[in-house]
Amino acid sequence: MSFWDETPEIHDVRTVLPVPPTKIRGYQPTIEIARAVAARIGAYYCGDVLENTATAEMKSLTWEEKKKLQPTIRKTKNAIRKHSILLIDDLYKTGLTLTHCVSALREDPLVDKIYVLAVTKTRNTY
Repeated sequence: MSFWDETPEIHDVRTVLPVPPTKIRGYQPTIEIARAVAARIGAYYCGDVLENTATAEMKSLTWEEKKKLQPTIRKTKNAIRKHSILLIDDLYKTGLTLTHCVSALREDPLVDKIYVLAVTKTRNTY
């Protein structure tokens, strides 16, 4: 049995979204992971639903600096039918970016359930 077989919620997922990167570079781990997961579970991959408008990477900021920030995630597309989403992030530290992503997705009445998969968790140094 694999994680996918032991997680019945995964069968609800129709779309896989990556948390949008702040810094644009040639290789984006979150995007590659989201594509692979979508292929593995037979879901659609959509990399252009969320956009990050931040000018600094969140991982380089202190907790106090992060708390002062306004949300930098915005939704760029609406769903065309009701469905559940799997949101993938490569790094979980405080959950703030994921919270902003979920808030943006919740603005769409056609988004049903939102599941989150974070690949790596850092030690909380705050």
